[in-house]
Amino acid sequence: LKLLIAVGERGKGQASILACKGVCESVLEHGKAELVSDLSTDARGVKPGPVSSVLCAPLRVKNAVTGVVLLTSGDKDAYTAESKRVLTVLANQAAASIANAQLYDLLQSVVAAVSGMSKFLDVLTAKKDEEDSA
Repeated sequence: LKLLIAVGERGKGQASILACKGVCESVLEHGKAELVSDLSTDARGVKPGPVSSVLCAPLRVKNAVTGVVLLTSGDKDAYTAESKRVLTVLANQAAASIANAQLYDLLQSVVAAVSGMSKFLDVLTAKKDEEDSA
């Protein structure tokens, strides 16, 4: 599990992800969002830790889970079932946007490669035309 983006107090992002590692791994494995209202009572949590409440949703592209979105709070019961629903919708949108950006980058690379091949063929054709004219 690798932390890519953290918002909040500097240095606490890594501690939060370590405290919630078991929950994140479960979401990655099963592909279902999870809400833990009190991490101290969950066997997957680090005790004692900086996190009490956890909300984690999968980043899903088609049928593959490519990552997770993790929200943490030092307060117990910080998130609700509605929070879980909203985070799941946002995670689905984020995953689709990330996949589209990756496809766009790939398409740009293909266009550049085809353009380079086209220029190469133009040079070869011009050279062949010169040889045929001579």
